[in-house]
Formats: sequence, C-alpha cells, structure tokens
Amino acid sequence: MKIPFGTWAPDVASNDAGSSAIARNVFPRPDGYGPVPSPNPVSQPLPEACRGSIAAQLPSGAWVFFAGTASRLYRLDPVTNAWEDVSGPTPYLVPEGDYWSFALYGTRLFAVHLGAPPQVIDIALTTATTFADLTAADPANPPPRARFVVVVNEFLVLGSLLADPTMIQWSGIADPTFWTPGVFDSDVQIFPDGGHVTGLVGGETLIVFQDRAIQQMVFAPGTSEVFQRSKLEDDRGAVAPWSVVKIGPTIFFLDRDGVYAFAAGTSVPIGKNRVNTWIQALRDPTFAHTGVAVADPTGSRVLFAMKSLRVSDPTLLDLVLVYDSVQDRWTQLDLVIRHWMRAETAPISIDDIHEDIDNGTTPYNFAGGLSFDSALFSGGVPLVGVWGTDNRLALLEGPSMEALVGTPDAMLSRPNRTYARGIRVDTDAERWFAAVGTRESLGASTAVRWRPETGPNVERVAPCHASGRYHRVQVRIPAGDPWTYVTAIEPDATPEGAR
Repeated sequence: MKIPFGTWAPDVASNDAGSSAIARNVFPRPDGYGPVPSPNPVSQPLPEACRGSIAAQLPSGAWVFFAGTASRLYRLDPVTNAWEDVSGPTPYLVPEGDYWSFALYGTRLFAVHLGAPPQVIDIALTTATTFADLTAADPANPPPRARFVVVVNEFLVLGSLLADPTMIQWSGIADPTFWTPGVFDSDVQIFPDGGHVTGLVGGETLIVFQDRAIQQMVFAPGTSEVFQRSKLEDDRGAVAPWSVVKIGPTIFFLDRDGVYAFAAGTSVPIGKNRVNTWIQALRDPTFAHTGVAVADPTGSRVLFAMKSLRVSDPTLLDLVLVYDSVQDRWTQLDLVIRHWMRAETAPISIDDIHEDIDNGTTPYNFAGGLSFDSALFSGGVPLVGVWGTDNRLALLEGPSMEALVGTPDAMLSRPNRTYARGIRVDTDAERWFAAVGTRESLGASTAVRWRPETGPNVERVAPCHASGRYHRVQVRIPAGDPWTYVTAIEPDATPEGAR
C-alpha cells in the first residue's frame, strides 16, 4: 500500500488521507513535491535594510537593479556588485512598515513613497545619473506625494495620496510630467466608500484595491470621465499593499482573513480550509500590512512572506508560503527575508570573465563565493530575488534547501494495530531519511511517539520497528543533494491484534 504526499493543508485534520502533514522547502508537483533552490548572494550588502526594489530592462536588453532603503535609493554596479547611491537631493523618509513603489514608463523609472515627492531617473542614460524630483510641466500643479505608482495605458497613476489616502491621480495622457486636473485627460478620483487605497494594478485597465473594496477603472477616451469606474467587490480588499501580485489575468493578495485570487471580477479564497487558519494563528496582526509577495517567473507560483509573532524585528518576514496556481497547492519555506523581487540576470559573458581572469584584468568582484555557475552569467534569466537579513540581494538558484515532507496519520490495519518494519520512499534522491511516529488514538492529548530517523539500506528500505494503531512518516532530503521528485511512501507492515 502506497501513501502519497498529498496537498499540504495544516487547517484540516491530521488523519485526512488527501493531505500532507508537512511540506517544507519544497515546490508542488502534479505527483508530489520537488526541490527548492537556496538563496545565492549576488551583491554586496546595502547600507540599510531593503525597503523595495526593481529590475528594469534597458533598451539594449540588459537589466539594471535598483533598491531603496528608508533614506536612500541605490543602483547595482554590475562590475563590483556594490550598490551605488543614486538618491536625489530631497531627503527621503519611508514610513515604518511601508516600502518604495516603482514603475517603469518607457526609459523613465519612477519611485514613490509618502515621505518625498515622486522620484524619476532615466535608466537609458549612459552617463552617471541620479534620481530627481519629478518636475511638473505646470509648476502650479505638481505631482502629489503618493504611496503607489503604476502605469495604465499611457498614464502614470499615483495612489493613496498624502493629502487623501482614498484618492488616486493620473498624469496627462502620454505625459508623466503633466498633473493639472481636467487638462490633457489628467484628473483625480476620490473613492467615497471602501476605505483607503491599498494597492494598484496597472496595464490596459486599472484595478484599485482598498481596505474593503475592489474597483476597476477603464480608460474611456473622448468622455468627460476619462476613466469609467465600477466597483467589482464590496467588503473585500488588500490588507497588505505589497502582497498584490498579478500573474496573467489573476491577481493574488492578502486580506485580513487570508489569501485570495481575484479574476473576472470575483475573489476566490484560495487559502480557505487549507492555510488561512494556520496563517491567522501565526501572523502578527499588528504588522499584517507589511506582508509582501512576488510572482515566481520560473513557474506558476506566488511566494508570500509575512511577519509572524516569533520575531521582534518589524522589518523581518519569517512566515513564508508558496502557492502554485496550476497545481492549486501550498507549501512552506524556511526563509527569513526583508523583501522579494522578480530579478532578471545581467548579460555578462562568462567567456569575457575567464579572459579577464587569465590576463589579470578582471574588474568583477566575487566576494561571497559567487559561482561561475550562477545565472548572473547567463543573461536575461528570470529568477526570484530575495533580500535577507544580511541586506544582500540573493537569487533562488543555489543548491537545494533541506526538504521535509510528511504523511497524515494512517490506520494501516483498520481497526487493529500495525507493526511497521520499514519504509520505502518514492524519490530519485540518493540520500533520504525517514522518521516514523505512532499513537494509539487521534485525541488532541495523545502525543505522537517518534522513532529516530533512519536512512535506506541496500534494499532502499529505512528500518523503523514501530508498533501502533496510527502511523505517520516524515521524510527528510538533506540540503544540497540533487533530486527532482518525492511522491509517496510504502510501509513494510504487518497487522497486529486489537491491543
């Protein structure tokens, strides 16, 4: 009898045959779970904690990285892997619990937060440049300070304004420097109900998330409204502004009661009866708004990170979950981060690096053990970027993390006891270790008795010698080992008596 590693759903009973008790440091697969690459540092540290970042593509096809802290803006030097200060002259002060918001309009990169005027830099300029305050074409109508910035159609849109957090304002059409309401299609929109604006999603249309509503703004050229507004949902919104992530037609976000997917005008509670209760028990409600999410460009996954009650530092996010939208399955990661980003690697030629090393002229900084196998030298490879506690940018491309998967409680010889001699595991990992736990009942006060974990013998069976009425198994695959799948366990077991 095989027991598959099913969907990880900590909110359901431990004896649900369709669930897995644990799925840590693994990605969902159709038949089970696969490995998760570890973070591989590719930069020198920022002087302060990262409070937002973006990878922007140059007209040449190359990519450039920008990052913001509470007081400065930085650009990654692709030669030294150090962060160059490109802050503008206006002092920055990102509010605690907030992050920078970035948007690319052509070759102009805009960066906003409530503590400074909107910042802009032309990333195509080859000479040394820094950010500057966005100058208005009409000095009498400067752009407002705002929490969010996105590009919608040919407009630059600012949301959750310092003057009114229920308001958005957009520039003149095809002119991000023009902010005179009522002229050149520039205008404002105040949302009379639904609370503060808590997130914007751009594109051909604008989706506005509020505390308790989701609105849609559609460009209507030739009308007095400019954008036609329609409320898509009531009593549903984003509690964590930087958890709002779009993959294709679907937008994922964190609300007060869990995780949702929004598409075709409707929100679906993708965490209900699976992870929402578990999240609520661990998430720090005081810092629920600091949660961040990123779309994994290597698959159909969204990675969420939240602050739990286990850490005191408000800038650290240690409750990390993965949702695969195709598999409709969840997993958990052992990471402590400050922020995520979608990273595209720079087009640095490995042949050029080797040539420079051979002649002693290489300018590249390999501090921290950056490997030539890194995707940094592949050029244009999309990966998840992670900002950890060391304030360095790392890519999820390193050796596999230590994986741990588990089965639910199973009565192997219902209704009698069972003696398990050993465990087989369906996996292509060369090394793995299995631990077997037993208990006599499913009562909440009945503790699981765990036997020491054992590895496979020459017959690929891990001996366990475990007698009990209910059995559960945890399988561990060591960090750094190559493998691609783990799908099920097969106990070598014999029925025993009723007592």
